[in-house]
Amino acid sequence: MSAKAVREIIRLEKQTPAPGFEMFGFRHADIDPFIDVTLFWMSRPIFPPHPHAGFSAVTYMTPESRGAFINRDSLGDRTEIRPGDTHWTQAGAGMMHEETPSKIGIPCKGFQMFVKLDASEELSPPEAFHLNAAETPLLNGAGWTGRVICGRANEMPGGLQQTRHDAFLIDVAAEPDADVRLRLKAGASAWAFIRDGAVRVGDDTIDAVSAIVLSQGGAQISFSAGPHGASMLIGGGKPLREPIVSAGPFALSTRERLTNAQRRYADGEMGRLAPSF
Repeated sequence: MSAKAVREIIRLEKQTPAPGFEMFGFRHADIDPFIDVTLFWMSRPIFPPHPHAGFSAVTYMTPESRGAFINRDSLGDRTEIRPGDTHWTQAGAGMMHEETPSKIGIPCKGFQMFVKLDASEELSPPEAFHLNAAETPLLNGAGWTGRVICGRANEMPGGLQQTRHDAFLIDVAAEPDADVRLRLKAGASAWAFIRDGAVRVGDDTIDAVSAIVLSQGGAQISFSAGPHGASMLIGGGKPLREPIVSAGPFALSTRERLTNAQRRYADGEMGRLAPSF
């Protein structure tokens, strides 16, 4: 990411909403279709079954995570999200899910991202997709690797192509001082979340834990890793440029659709899921 491409650098502060749960998160209008991005550590069950509608809730467990999650949802899915795995809960018209550590006391490190669905898709039937670490395509550069989760990078398609989103996610691990070059979709939004190490952009060094919002329209991201290397998640996609009306776990395009989602949840139409704890 050249200095010219950087729109904003956000230095993130740790939040501890509950014992056994720490997070660094951000949201920004220019990461559309992403609503927000959060890096978390969780070592015990925190969130009982809860609904989502109008968007996808995406969990990416980082390869260095010690622990794994058990995902359960109202579609009948029960999947372990292991280190390096991605689980994509495309809630659409609405569904219930719960994610809890596989073993209490073993910290899980990962990202949770909310990705808005286009208004024409936000009431689509709910679906869930899972991508195992071993099935995630791997880019190999000089001193760096990139795990292509979805979308395309350097012409390589990601492992998840069946979602209703025009979005990309690439997890990059770079050795000290490595130069990274990524070709992405022109005209897309783009952001980078540095979770470990640092990157050099122009004359600036940006340390973890920080988020970088990139100017829309660029088709290439270029940066150098710091003296201790860098690990960062890079994402973005085609901006929807649509209104978002949100309340709690729902984010839809109109107030009428939001109210209807709240009614359907209250009436049990998003399914039912008994808590596991």
